[in-house]
Amino acid sequence: MHFLHTLLPFMPVSFAAAAVLPFDHTNLVAKDVFGRQTLTASMVVANIQTVTTLSYSLKLTINSAASVNSYTEVFTLAQNIASDFDGICTALTMDVTAMNGVTFTDATSCQTIGNALTQFVMVHHDVLQALIFQSPVFTNWGCAAPILAVLETLETEIDSFAYAAIQMLPSQTLAIQQGQNMLDNDCSSAKTKFSLTCLLGLCLPEETADGGDAV
Repeated sequence: MHFLHTLLPFMPVSFAAAAVLPFDHTNLVAKDVFGRQTLTASMVVANIQTVTTLSYSLKLTINSAASVNSYTEVFTLAQNIASDFDGICTALTMDVTAMNGVTFTDATSCQTIGNALTQFVMVHHDVLQALIFQSPVFTNWGCAAPILAVLETLETEIDSFAYAAIQMLPSQTLAIQQGQNMLDNDCSSAKTKFSLTCLLGLCLPEETADGGDAV
């Protein structure tokens, strides 16, 4: 929870930073290195909230794993979850592209965007924890592969998104890194769970299940 305490409240902009990165306080419009107006704070928040909404919907899909009871149902659900994660990854890529060259330094914008980032981190944390909790459903039925594959992509996208967010809100580097670390740890734990091979209720790491020595 240190992430939440660090993220809020935000530090005010320094005069030195304001001199380097011109900012239109009237319209909350950041400018890129060429002085062109790009994203407003409200546009950034809307982009972040779009991804957060996708993730919240995905959590409901993941939780439905508790009610499936056949290979076909589990296989279909795994494909749907992987597809939804792909959609989230695509949205994150678009956000990173949009944030490129944009920097916000005033307290109001940082507060507004920071609130959205806090919600983003906590919702994705909940999604990944739900996925970890439901992982036995997919490993027991041998349907973990598509989800495991997309988790690799998701972790990369989260890191790219965090880097872009740091460039956009440089005064909040530590807070953003803490949120990134939380989600990276969640991804790592989820990948470990979905890497298990399960037979008759006994789950082993893939290298052990394939005949290798357990570590």
